[in-house]
Amino acid sequence: MLETILRMRAVCRLALVVGWSVVMALARVAVMPLRLYDPAAEIALHQRMMKVWARGFLWGFGMRVNTIGTPPTGAFLFVANHWTWIDVVVLASQLGTVFLSKAEVAKYPLIGQMAGAAGTIFITRESLKDIKRVQDKVEASIKRGHGVAVFPEGGTSQSGHTEKFRPAMLEIAVRNEWPVYYGAIQYRTPEGYPPASEVIEWRGPVPLLTNALAVLRLPHSYATLKLGDEPMRSSDRKELAERLTEAVRENLKAIA
Repeated sequence: MLETILRMRAVCRLALVVGWSVVMALARVAVMPLRLYDPAAEIALHQRMMKVWARGFLWGFGMRVNTIGTPPTGAFLFVANHWTWIDVVVLASQLGTVFLSKAEVAKYPLIGQMAGAAGTIFITRESLKDIKRVQDKVEASIKRGHGVAVFPEGGTSQSGHTEKFRPAMLEIAVRNEWPVYYGAIQYRTPEGYPPASEVIEWRGPVPLLTNALAVLRLPHSYATLKLGDEPMRSSDRKELAERLTEAVRENLKAIA
């Protein structure tokens, strides 16, 4: 009986968030022509719509977000640790950013189309030639006025620890002398349920839908986003990557 209730809860929630996401993706497409007449207004509207979509999505998932610190506004480059696909939604709910994502996401049914409508920049991680193209696109997005969020670990952590940040995308900040904002994300499940490392974090060959349904079966869950006190600058991208890695790790310790 309990198993049936949990399964029904997951299915109903999934239908709710999919329907909500489709509605918001269509709304996003509908307002895209605004960029031809008032680009600044279109970017501001994009940020607001991303926040509204993400907050509705997390409500449907039963996930409560606690943000510590003040989110950046305007155009910026932001980096964070990466546990799971839900990180994107948590950051979107607070920052309303454009995201950098692996190219495979563009091929996911429905998700790929919604990500494209949200302005996601896709990268082929295995191709060194693709890095320059993506750097240029990220730089152009920021110069147009967007905030862009990047996960510099190069994928979701499989070790339970924050991996060293890769410096490639930080080259954009170095050559433009831009500050880089950062934050740390941590998850928690209710008392009496398996830990977030077993339910929420996305490890191994587990399909996305399987992971999503596991989260949806929980009565609720918690995400904490701790933002850095001050953004970082450097004239050396490798040094910047090292400093950001350590700063994010320290933030994670503070909210563990």
